[in-house]
Amino acid sequence: MGWFRHFLDDVEAKEIPLLGRKYTWSNERSSPTLVRLDRAFCCVDWEDIFPDDVLQSSSLEAVQQNWNAPVSSSCAVERLFLKLQRLSQDLQKWGQRKIGNVKLQLGIAKEILHHLEIARDSRDLSPSEEWLRKKLKLHCLGLASLERTIARLRSRVLYLKEGDANTSFFHRQARYRKKKNFIAKLQVGDQTVADQEDKQEAVLQFYENLLGTAEEREYTIDFAEIGI
Repeated sequence: MGWFRHFLDDVEAKEIPLLGRKYTWSNERSSPTLVRLDRAFCCVDWEDIFPDDVLQSSSLEAVQQNWNAPVSSSCAVERLFLKLQRLSQDLQKWGQRKIGNVKLQLGIAKEILHHLEIARDSRDLSPSEEWLRKKLKLHCLGLASLERTIARLRSRVLYLKEGDANTSFFHRQARYRKKKNFIAKLQVGDQTVADQEDKQEAVLQFYENLLGTAEEREYTIDFAEIGI
């Protein structure tokens, strides 16, 4: 993992911010451990070509189907609680189907790899066995990196190489923050708005309804006339 992190720094790879989700993995316990395992990186040249790139979660369809399913309750608060509870359980199952149990997968891969290496001590492996052994070694490396990611989430620039402290570098950092804070969509009543103008109108209407509008007054005070 240390070599991998140094490699990311050497090639100046940058992480594309994830929109719509904070975490992508749960251990499915009553007090769950929530972490983000899925990450995407891009190089500086690619980011210059696509400065508005974003990364979005693919669980939107699963969430929508779960949320739209009916709930048998006449109390609005209870319906909301039951929907959130059901959604949490279904998202955990969805994550298991998409990612699976990392520890279990790693344990199975290591066990099969161990038997193949024992067999290689006494005979030559067949081409298919040798192919499987190499694939399992790569698979173990990938799963091990996922395990370490659970305990170590990195989201900072560790160091600046010589020549990096220039305008271009900090412009890229500013673009990264802008993309990270970007609001991809807003929920307005029963509708989801994603167009920029529609989002601006939704925010304006929300705060106008929240703060109200000034009413016409019959009388006003001329502060300049009274010396204020």
